[in-house]
Amino acid sequence: MLKKNRRLTCTIFMVFNLLIAFNGHAITKGDTLKNKYPIIPTPQEISYGDSELLFETIFIIGSEFTNEISQLKAFLHKQEIEESPEGLKIQFIKIDLATSNPEEAYTLGIDNHITISATTEKGAYYAIQTLKQLLRKNGDKGVFPKLKIKDWPAFKIRGFMHDTGRNFQSVSQLKEQIEIMSQYKYNVFHWHLTDNPGWRLESKLYPELQSETVTTRQKGNFYTQDDFKEVLAFCKERKITVIPELDIPGHTEAFRKALNIETMQDPKVKSILLDLFRELMGMANAIEMPYIH
Repeated sequence: MLKKNRRLTCTIFMVFNLLIAFNGHAITKGDTLKNKYPIIPTPQEISYGDSELLFETIFIIGSEFTNEISQLKAFLHKQEIEESPEGLKIQFIKIDLATSNPEEAYTLGIDNHITISATTEKGAYYAIQTLKQLLRKNGDKGVFPKLKIKDWPAFKIRGFMHDTGRNFQSVSQLKEQIEIMSQYKYNVFHWHLTDNPGWRLESKLYPELQSETVTTRQKGNFYTQDDFKEVLAFCKERKITVIPELDIPGHTEAFRKALNIETMQDPKVKSILLDLFRELMGMANAIEMPYIH
């Protein structure tokens, strides 16, 4: 009898532990959806509903945020989800959101239809990135969880730095990584363009900087000015600010070799660097490229 009571107690305890799973409360459908539909980074405010929304086509409403709407349509098209007047309604609304960071804030509601509200294009763009993370496929149907989100980034600067001065990467490689950055709402690409092994940004004023004789690693690899502008435009579409870096006065071996300069204290260095910075600043306006390192 004692053994039977122990087994019964153990069984009850195990069942109790299974029920008390998240923050000490019984498992609900909302908890299940939370586990099935995680979002990175976690939104500031989020509440999951108790069911999912299945759909075959979509119908987008909104005269604001035309670029972002086009990007969402392109993404859904790749997922083989087309537009139809009878499709799932996705409505975009431009509204002043009261948060600590309204420029990048958004709200997202998914019920029998989807509503995205934002103050700026950035907010609408970030809402779309969240929506992309939430989408699942069930055969030829799309699936979203029912939920409500109010979100804005916890940090104003969310950056990633690449040292292509030392380790050159092609434009296509950079774009692949920038695309992934954008999906997680990063907003700064710090582009380290020069270092001892090579000066990787084309200069039409001082073309000797791209000479293979002064490059000690991955010779012949550098970004043309057109390459630079292409990456800049790619980042702009994804709400990412590019901060280009010309590493001076240290780490200038390639620079000094190219221009036959023994030391950075040489009087002619200053005028050359000013030329290079003016050339760099001429590739974009101050709104597109507000900072230079």
